[in-house]
Amino acid sequence: MVEAASNYRKNGFGDEESAQLARVSALLQNVADEEIDAGTATSFLISQIKAFNLNADEAIEVVNSVNEVSNQFSLSSGDLIKNLGNVSAALEVGGNNFHEILALMTAGTEIMRQSNKVSRSLISVQSRLNQIIDEESSTGKKLTAWYEEHNIAIYNQEGQIRSLFEILTDVNKIWKDLDKNEQAYYLNIQAGANQTASLAAILQNYDTALQAVTVSQESAGSAIKENERYMESLSAHVQQLKSAWEAFSNSVIQSDFVKFFLSAGTSVLKAFNNDIGVTVTQFGLLTGVLTGGISLLGQFGTNLTAAIPGLKGLAGGFTAISSAAPVAAAVIAAVTVAVIKGVSAWKEYHEEVYGASDALNKAVKESNTSLKDTKDTVEGTAIVAQRYVEKLKSLISVSNRSAAQQEELNETINNLNELIPDLNIKIDEQTGKLNKQIDVIYKQIDAWKELGVQQAYSEAYGEQAAAYGEAQIELQKKKKQLQEAQAQEASFTQEYGSYFEEGGMVYEANKLIQSGVDARRLGQYIENFDRTLYAKLRNQKTDLANQVAIIQKSVDETESAMKNAEEQMRELQRLQQDFLTKQKTYERNKAKQGSIIGDSLSSTKEQQATVVPFGGQSYSDWLKEQKHLVNTGKLLEKDFYASLQAMLNEYTDEAIISTEERWDAEEDIYKYQQNLTKEQQQAYEQAVRDAESAAKAKAQAEKQAISDVKTAFTAWQDEQDYLLTTGQITELEYYNNLKAKNDELFKDKEDFQSQYWTNLEKIYKWEQQQIEDLKKAKVTEFDEWLKAQDHALAMGEISEDEYYTELKKKNDEYFKDSTENLDKYWKNEESWYKWKKQQIEEIHEAAQAALEAEIEKEKQRLELKKTEAETRKTQLEAQQDEIERLSDYVQTIADAEIDKIDEKISALKDEADAITEKYKEQIDALEAQNQAIDDQISKQKLLEALAKAQQSKKYVFKDGRFQYVDDVDAIASAQEQLDEFNREQALQEKTKQLERQRDLELEQNQLAQKALEDEKQRWEEYKQGWSNITNAYTEQQNALLAQQKLGIDVEKATWDERLSNLENFKNQYVSLAAQIKAVEAEIAGYDSQISSVGGASNQDATIRRMMKENSEAWHKTTDPAERERLHEMNEYLNSQLSNSGTYNAASGQWSNLSYVSQSALTSSVGKANVMTPGVASSAVLGSSLITKGISGAKQALSQIFNMGNISLPGVSNAKEFVSELKNMALQAAYSRA
Repeated sequence: MVEAASNYRKNGFGDEESAQLARVSALLQNVADEEIDAGTATSFLISQIKAFNLNADEAIEVVNSVNEVSNQFSLSSGDLIKNLGNVSAALEVGGNNFHEILALMTAGTEIMRQSNKVSRSLISVQSRLNQIIDEESSTGKKLTAWYEEHNIAIYNQEGQIRSLFEILTDVNKIWKDLDKNEQAYYLNIQAGANQTASLAAILQNYDTALQAVTVSQESAGSAIKENERYMESLSAHVQQLKSAWEAFSNSVIQSDFVKFFLSAGTSVLKAFNNDIGVTVTQFGLLTGVLTGGISLLGQFGTNLTAAIPGLKGLAGGFTAISSAAPVAAAVIAAVTVAVIKGVSAWKEYHEEVYGASDALNKAVKESNTSLKDTKDTVEGTAIVAQRYVEKLKSLISVSNRSAAQQEELNETINNLNELIPDLNIKIDEQTGKLNKQIDVIYKQIDAWKELGVQQAYSEAYGEQAAAYGEAQIELQKKKKQLQEAQAQEASFTQEYGSYFEEGGMVYEANKLIQSGVDARRLGQYIENFDRTLYAKLRNQKTDLANQVAIIQKSVDETESAMKNAEEQMRELQRLQQDFLTKQKTYERNKAKQGSIIGDSLSSTKEQQATVVPFGGQSYSDWLKEQKHLVNTGKLLEKDFYASLQAMLNEYTDEAIISTEERWDAEEDIYKYQQNLTKEQQQAYEQAVRDAESAAKAKAQAEKQAISDVKTAFTAWQDEQDYLLTTGQITELEYYNNLKAKNDELFKDKEDFQSQYWTNLEKIYKWEQQQIEDLKKAKVTEFDEWLKAQDHALAMGEISEDEYYTELKKKNDEYFKDSTENLDKYWKNEESWYKWKKQQIEEIHEAAQAALEAEIEKEKQRLELKKTEAETRKTQLEAQQDEIERLSDYVQTIADAEIDKIDEKISALKDEADAITEKYKEQIDALEAQNQAIDDQISKQKLLEALAKAQQSKKYVFKDGRFQYVDDVDAIASAQEQLDEFNREQALQEKTKQLERQRDLELEQNQLAQKALEDEKQRWEEYKQGWSNITNAYTEQQNALLAQQKLGIDVEKATWDERLSNLENFKNQYVSLAAQIKAVEAEIAGYDSQISSVGGASNQDATIRRMMKENSEAWHKTTDPAERERLHEMNEYLNSQLSNSGTYNAASGQWSNLSYVSQSALTSSVGKANVMTPGVASSAVLGSSLITKGISGAKQALSQIFNMGNISLPGVSNAKEFVSELKNMALQAAYSRA
C-alpha cells in the first residue's frame, strides 16, 4: 500500500484520496483471478479514473464491475485489468461509458482469448468510426453509405456521433441476416483488414456483450464479498503478515530515514515489489535502525500469531525479548524465512509434479489458439479478396472507363495482389483487359485459402509435436527417476525395515509418542534408543515415500496430458497429410518458382541476427549504464574500472569495441590508477583478476551449456532415429519433429548456427526429394499410359480423334506446368497440334468462303436499298424546290408592299415634322416678343430706380452742421444695375446674330445634300428598271405558280386567306425537310454499312447469323463427327468476331447468340403468309455453303432448292411476285436471327 499511495500522490491525488485509493488497489489485488502487483493495480485504476473523470469514491465501482464480469463470464479479471487501460480513453472520447467498453472487451475476449488483441482492435474500430465526420475520408464515406443503406443511425438527436456500443447494438440486430460477403465487407471497412477477426468475434458473441453491460451495472458490493472469502484463505494470511510487517517497519523506522528512503525514487520500490523483495527490504531496514519499544514488539507478536495460528507461543517470546530490538528483528526474520521457504517449497512441488504436463497443455492450448487465429485471418482475407474480385469484375466490364474508374480499378488490383501472394494480376494498358480470367482468380484465391488453412494445421501439428516430444523426454526422465526412487526406497526398507516393524525402535517410539509420552523421554522407555538415528530413519523414510509419490504423480499427470494431446494430434496429423498432398500439387502448379522452404532457407540465411555482447547492449550503452551506477553510488569506482579492464581484455574485436573507444577507456583507467594508494592499487588489481575470473567462469559455463544442449539434442535425435527405424513414427512426423526441435533449440542463436543450418538443410533436402519422387512417378505413369494408347490406335481400338483428345488432356495434366519435362510436353503438344490443325484447316476455309459470299450478298442488298432511298430523296427535293420558289415569290411581293407602306409612313412623318416646325416658329416668335417686352420693362425699372436715387436726399452732419445731401451710394448702386442690364442685352443680341448666320450656312449645306440625294435616287430607279426587264419572266412564272399552288392572288387576297395558306405550306415544307433529312441519314447509313461490310460490326452480325444456323443444325443431328465439325466451324467463326462469345458444352449454345424456339419460328414465318416452312433464306443458304464447304462452294451455289406451297394474295403481275418473294425470304431469315 505504500507504493500505491505514493503513485497516487505522484499523479495529483491528495493524501486522503491516495490512502483511500491505495485500499481500493489492495482490494483489486485480492480479488483478481491471477496475481497482479501493486503497480499494475494502481496504473489500471488511475487510467480509468482519468478516462471517465471519476472521484476516489467511485473507483470501487470499477473494481466491482471487473470482478463480477470475470466471475460470470469466461475470461480473467487480471487479463482485463492489464488491457482495459489501453482502450478506455480512446472509446470514452467516442461516447462509450465504462460498462459498455467492459462489455465489448468481454464479448471479444471470450472468443479471441487474447484481450490485448481485442483492445487494439477496438481502438482501430473507434478510430475508423470517427472518420465519418471527415468529408475527405474514403473510409468515412464508405461507412456512412453502409450505415445509411442498412437504416442504422450514425448521429444522435444532438447531431453527435453515436457511441460505438450503440451502433454495434443496431448492427447486431441485422448481423445474422447479412450474407457472408456483406459481413466481410462491413468488417473490412469498419475494422480494417488486420482487425476484422476481433470485430467478428464481438458481433458473433454480442449477446454476451449485452448481458455483460447489465452484470457490470448491477455489480455493487461484488468485490467486498469476494474479499471477505479471500481473507479466510492461506494467501490472505500471508498477505496480512506482509501488511503487519509493513506497518511495523513504518512504526519503528525513524521518520527522517523513511523520507530518505522514499526520496530514493520509485525505481527502488519497484525493484523490491515482490514477496521476497518486500520482506528482505523491511528486515534489512529493521536490523539497521530498530528503535521501537516493548509495546510495539508486543503488538507485533499479537498481530503475527493472529495471522498464523500455529505461532501462538511466539507472542510471549516477543514480549520477553522486546528490550533487545536486534534480537526481535532476527526472530522475525527467521519466521519470515520459514514462511518464504514454505512458499518456495510449494512452488517446487508444483513444478515437479505438474511442470511437464502444464508445459504440454499450455503448448497445445496456445497452438490451438494460434491455429484458430490463423484460420480466421486466412478465411477473412479470402472473403475480402473475393469482395475485391466482384468489384474488379464490375469495373473491368466497363468499356470506356473514366479516370476515376481507372484509378479505382488499379487500386482494386493492387489490393488483391497485396492480399493474396502470387496472384500477379495485371492489366494490359493497350487493350484494357486483365492478364487472366475472373474465374481463374477465384480459383487462385480458393487455392491460397485452402493452402493457408492446411499450412496452419501443419504448423499447429509441428508445435504440438515438438511439445509432445519434450514431454516424452521429460516422461522418460521421470520414469527413470521413479525407478531410482523406488529402488532407493526398496533398499532402505531392506536395510532398515525391521526398525519400523513391531518391536523395532522406530515402531515403538512412534507408538509411545502417540500414547502421549514426551519425545525427549523416549530413551527411558526404549532400550538402546538412539535419538539421532531415530530422527534420521523417520525423516528418510518419509522423504523417500514422498519422493516416490511426487514422481509417480508427475508421471501420471504427464501421461494424462500426453494422452489428451495425442487425440488432437491425430486429427492434426490427418489434416497435415492432406496439406502435404495439396502442397505438392500447389508446387507443381507454380511454374518456374522455387520451393517455399528453399526460398525461406535462403531468406533466413540473409537475415541472421548479429549477437551483441554486454547482455544484448552495445559497448557504449553498457558504458553509460555503468557510469550512471557509479555516479548514483550504486557501483564502486574500483569495481567499475575493474569490470572495464576485464571487458577490454575479453573483447578485442574492433567491431565490438572500436580503437577510439578502447583508447578512451585505457586513458580513463590510467587516470584512475594515478590517484590510487598502494593498497588501493592492490585491491584494484585483485578486482581486475576477480572480474577476469568471473568472465572466464561465465564463458566456461556458457560453453558447458552449449555442450549440454548439443548432448540433449543428440540424445533426442537418437531416440527419433530409433522411433523412425522401428516404424513408430513416419518420415513426416520425424522431419516435423526435427524442424520444431531445431527451431526451439538453435534458431536465432549464434552459438548454434552451424547445427541449425545443418538440420534445416537436411529437412529441405528431404522435402525436395519428396517432390522429385512424385515428379518421377508421374513421368513413368504417363509413359506407360502412352504405350497403351499407341497400341490401341495401331490395333484400331480407338480413333485418331479419341487418341489425340486423350493425349492433349493427359499431356496438360502431367506436364503443363512442369519445367523439368518441358521438352516432353512440347513434343506431345506439337503432335496433337499438327493433327488438330489438319482437321480444322479445311473447315475454316469453307467457313471463310461462305462468310465472304454472305458479305457480298449483303453488299448487293444494301446497294439496292441505297438506290431506292436516293430516288425518294430526288422526288422530295423537287417538291422542296417548288415550295422554295413559291416562298421567294411571295417574299418579293411582300417586300414591294412593305416598301410602299414605308413610303407612306415616311411622307406622313415629314408632314408631321412640318407642322411641328410651323408651330414652333410661331411660338418662338411670341416668346421673343415677350422677352423683348420683359427686357424693356426691366430696363425701365432700372431707369426709374436710378432717377429715384438721384432725387433721394440723406440728412447727414457735414461741414460742421447737419444738412440734406444726395444719396451717393444709392445712385451708384442703381447705375451699376442699369449698366449690367445693358451689357447683357448687348451680349444676347450679338449671340442671336451669330446663330442666324450659322443657321443660314447649314441650310445652304442641306440644300446641296438634298440635290445629290435626288440625283442618286434617279440613278437607282433607272437601274431597277433594267433589272425588272430581266426578272419579268421569272416573276410572271412565279405568279402563275402561286396562283396554281395557293389558289389565290397573293396581291389581292385577304389576310385570312394569306395566313391560312402560309401555315399549310409551312407544315408541308417542314415535313419535306424532315423526310429529306431522314432519307439522307438512311443513305448515309447504307453508305456506312456498304463500306463496313466485311468490317467488324457488320461482319459480326453475319457471323452470328451463320453461327446460329450451325448451332441449330448441331441440335438436330445426332452424329458425333458432324457435331464436332459444326462446332469447329463455329469456333472459327467465333474467333472472327470482334467480341467473341463463350460456348456452353452442356446446352450446345453460345453466349453471344439469341435463341428462339422452333414454334416461335414457325409462328413468325406464318405471319408472313408462308403456309409451310420451306423458303430458302440467306441464312439457310449460308448454312448450306458451310455444310458443303469441303466439297466446294460452287456446287452448293448451283443447287436447286424445293419450296413449299406459298400464298401471295397481293400479287397481280410478275414484278410484284418477285418483289414479294424477296420480302418473304428476308422476313423469314430475320425472324430466325
